[in-house]
Amino acid sequence: LPSLPYVFLAVYALLNLCFLERFPFVHSNESWLSGLSRSIFLSHDFAATEPFFDLKDRYPHAIKLIFHGMQIVVIKLLGYNIFSMRLLSLVFGVLSLYLIYKLALLLWGKQAAALGALVFCAVDIQFVYASHLARQEIILVFCLLLSLYFFYKYLPRPGLGADLLSGSVIGLSIGVHPNSFIIFLPALVLYVYHVLISKRLPWVSLLRYLTAVSCFAFAFIGLSLFLDPQFLNHYSALGESLAVFNPLPSKLTGLKLFYQKLYYSISGTYYTPWIRFQFYLFGAIFLGALGLAWLQRNEKGPARDKSCPAAAEITLGLIFAILALNLGIVLVGRFNQTSVIFQFPLFYLLAASLIYTLPDVKTLWRHLAAGLLTLVLLSSSMLNIFPALVHSYDDYLRQIEKYVPAGARVLANLNTEYYFSPGKLYDYRNLAFLPDKGLDFDEYIRGNDIEYIIYPEEMDVIHQERPRWNGMYGPLLYYEEMQAFLKDHCRLAGQFSAPVYGMRIVGYQNIRDWQVKIYRVNTL
Repeated sequence: LPSLPYVFLAVYALLNLCFLERFPFVHSNESWLSGLSRSIFLSHDFAATEPFFDLKDRYPHAIKLIFHGMQIVVIKLLGYNIFSMRLLSLVFGVLSLYLIYKLALLLWGKQAAALGALVFCAVDIQFVYASHLARQEIILVFCLLLSLYFFYKYLPRPGLGADLLSGSVIGLSIGVHPNSFIIFLPALVLYVYHVLISKRLPWVSLLRYLTAVSCFAFAFIGLSLFLDPQFLNHYSALGESLAVFNPLPSKLTGLKLFYQKLYYSISGTYYTPWIRFQFYLFGAIFLGALGLAWLQRNEKGPARDKSCPAAAEITLGLIFAILALNLGIVLVGRFNQTSVIFQFPLFYLLAASLIYTLPDVKTLWRHLAAGLLTLVLLSSSMLNIFPALVHSYDDYLRQIEKYVPAGARVLANLNTEYYFSPGKLYDYRNLAFLPDKGLDFDEYIRGNDIEYIIYPEEMDVIHQERPRWNGMYGPLLYYEEMQAFLKDHCRLAGQFSAPVYGMRIVGYQNIRDWQVKIYRVNTL
C-alpha cells in the first residue's frame, strides 16, 4: 500500500492539531522567541531586539535569523498566537516523519521497516513534545534527517552536487539555532568513515561538505557583524555565561547529569516527559544494533550498485551518528533537555532495522514485535499527554483579560506575552538588572508608566527557597521593595487560580491551587 504512509501522516497531523495548544503547557521561551519575531516583523528591522527586555542587554545577530523569518511568515499568514507558532513546529514534525520513512526505505528497501520507523517515532512522547513546542529543535531534526538522506542517496554516486546538498542543509540550519553544530557532526563522521575506512568516497567529498558548511557559517558570522560590529565579543560573553567554554571534564560530568535529569524527569521550568522506558529500550537497541552489524559483516551492498554500503556499514553508520550527536552535546556544553530529541529518530531507525532485517525471523514475529513496541510507546505518550489536556492556555489569558486591557502596560511573566499588544509587556527578568542601571523598583514602574502588575504566587516560593531558583529571575534583591510597593501604591484588581501557569517550576505545578494576583498601579 504505497499510499499508507501519506494517510498515516495526514491523520497524525489532524489528531495533533486537536491538542496542539494544550500539550505541553506554554513555556515563556516560546513567547520569547516569537516575541522577538514579532518585533522584527513590526519594525522591519532584523537588528531589532526583544521589547520586553529593556534592562537586560540584548544584541542582534544572524544566528536563528532563518527561524525568525519562518515565524514572521506564519505571523503574517495566520496571526500572532500560540497555535500559529506551534503549527510551524508541527509541520516540521510531520515532514521529519516523512523523511524517516524515506530514509529507512533508502537504507533497507523494505516498506515494512520504513513504516515501522515512521510509526515508532510518531507515537514517541519526546517526538510529539518537540513537534508541539514553538522552538527550533524539531526543525533541526528535519535538517539532520535531510542531510543524512542526501548523504546516503548519493553515496553510491559521489559528486559535487551531492556533497553540497548535504553541507548546505547543515549550513542553513545555523540560521535556525546554534545547536546546528550538534547535527553537523553525524554527517561529518560518516564522511570520515567512508573516506578513511570503507574508501567509498574520495577526500574531495569530505572537503566539499566542510566547504559548504563553512561558507554558510562565515556568511552568518558576517551578517551578524553587520547587525552588531561587536558580535564576536558579545556572543563570546554569552557563551561564557552559559558555560559553553567550561573544561571538557566538567562537560563530561554535565552529560551524566543531563541524562540523570531526563531519566528521573527532573526539570526547572521545562516540561520533561516520562521517558524512562526509552532509556532501557535505546540501550537494548544500541547493543542489538552492534550484534546485528556483526551478523551482517559478510553481507554485500544492494544488488543495484556494488558501490553501495553494505548492511553492516549502514547499521554502524547510524551508531556512529548517535555517538557523534552525544559528542556534539558535550562540546556545546549547554545540556538543554530539549536537545535529546536529535537521537530519537536514529534509534527508531535502528529499531526498525532490528525487527525487519534480522535474519531467520518469521514475518509474524516481526509484526508482533513492531505492534508491541508501538503499543507501549503509544500508551506512554497517552499517560504523558492526557493530564495536560485539563489546563488551557486560552483560559489563562481569558482570566487576565477580565482585569487587564491588552493595550495596558504591564509587569508580568513572559508566558502572558501572546495576549498583550506589542511593546506593552515588561518581563520580571528585567528586575535583576535594576542595581546595574541605578534604579529601584518604584522608579522602574513609574519610569515605564506600568499600569498593572500581574503577580504569580511563584514569586513568593522563589523568594522563600532562595537561592535555589535564582536561575529563573536572578536573585530577588528587590523582593521586599516590591512587596512594599504593591502594598502602598497598588490596589488588588482581582485574582484567579492557575495551577500550571501561576507556577513555572514544573515540580510544583498542580500540587496546589496557585494564585495569580493582578494589581492596578495607583496614579500619582
